[in-house]
Amino acid sequence: MSRLDLGQAGVALSVSGSWLDEAAKAEQLGYATIWLPGGQLDSLGRLADLVAVTRAARVVPAIIPLDRYSPDLVAGMYGQLEATAPGRFVAGLARDRAAGAILLLVTPAYVGMARQILGEDRTLVVDAMVVLDDDPVAARATARRPVRGLPGNRASFTRMGFAGTDISAATDTLVDQVVIWGDADRAAARTREYTDAGADHIMLHVLHDDGQPGPVEAARALASRLLS
Repeated sequence: MSRLDLGQAGVALSVSGSWLDEAAKAEQLGYATIWLPGGQLDSLGRLADLVAVTRAARVVPAIIPLDRYSPDLVAGMYGQLEATAPGRFVAGLARDRAAGAILLLVTPAYVGMARQILGEDRTLVVDAMVVLDDDPVAARATARRPVRGLPGNRASFTRMGFAGTDISAATDTLVDQVVIWGDADRAAARTREYTDAGADHIMLHVLHDDGQPGPVEAARALASRLLS
């Protein structure tokens, strides 16, 4: 398979009462891809819903759990959407059918190594977790949630050269390097470090607590800085 054309950046959305409206607004801002992160796919119909409320954006599930949705079921959904909205739904199955890889909670240097391993003919996506807040204490508090909440990343953090204490305590050193935070200018600059290192596409995965911008607000603030 050749590289996928996902655009420079896309927006990850969580299922909520307003998520379909958020998808339409993200497309209007110029984002070419709408992502449904892992854990949000409680029904394959969610993907069809995203296709229906957008006009041209590609719809991509970050994870399709094969213990819940069989390859035949996914292929059936793909065929239906290809018939009504050609090229809009992107689904990769394992091994030879995969068109690339998605990296999560990584440093730009790790992206560079991944690009070398993956080669130039596959799509490399970075799931970039972003907190649009220039208050270091508040931003890091929000950013620590996924760092602490995904113990399976310990081996990945170790490969990236972080010490055991950095990992177990989710120190500022670790958080600052694997989660993007700050105002729009700083967040855009950090995001460009990943594309400069070899990423083809950035999935903006916005983290937020009360008072911090949500996905659409952050996407709007970053659009003029990331999309050309």
